[in-house]
Amino acid sequence: MRAKKEKVPRHWIQASARELAPAELDDEDFSASDKWLAHFMDRYGLSLRRATNLTVLSDDELTARVVQFLAYLSSKRIVLNRSTTLLMDETAVFFEDPRRDTVDITGTRHVVLHSKAFASMQITVVLTVSATGKNLPPLLICKGVKQSIQKRGAFYVAPQE
Repeated sequence: MRAKKEKVPRHWIQASARELAPAELDDEDFSASDKWLAHFMDRYGLSLRRATNLTVLSDDELTARVVQFLAYLSSKRIVLNRSTTLLMDETAVFFEDPRRDTVDITGTRHVVLHSKAFASMQITVVLTVSATGKNLPPLLICKGVKQSIQKRGAFYVAPQE
C-alpha cells in the first residue's frame, strides 16, 4: 500500500495479521494485540508518521521538469554575470530561546518556564552569497522600524511595516 502512496493505518496491519495467521502461523487464536503490533513495527523499522504536505510528482513528470529547468538554466548561463547572481536565505532569529523543553522531576504535573515576554519577538536575517563565492553583509529586517535601509557596522538594517 505504501508503495502506491496509500495510507497504512495500524489497525490495517493488525487485521491483515489476523487474516494471515491461520495459514502462515497455523494459529487460529492469534489476536494481533497492540503489544504485538508495537514489537512488529519495531522489528521491521516501522513507525507511525505524519503525512507531509509536499506535492508529489510522478517520476516521469519530475524528470521532465528537471530537464526543462536545466535547459532554461543553460540558456541563461551565458548571459548571467556570476558576481551579480545571488543565492539568498532568510531565517527568523528570536530574542528568546523558543524551545519549551526542560529537565524536571519525573511525574511533575505542571512544568512552568519563566518567560521574559520576548518569546514572540524576532528579526528576520537575510544571508547572501554571490555565485563567485563572495559573502555579502547580512540584512536585518526589523518590524516597526520607521527609517530607510541603513548600514550599521557589518550589517544592513531594513524596516518592515
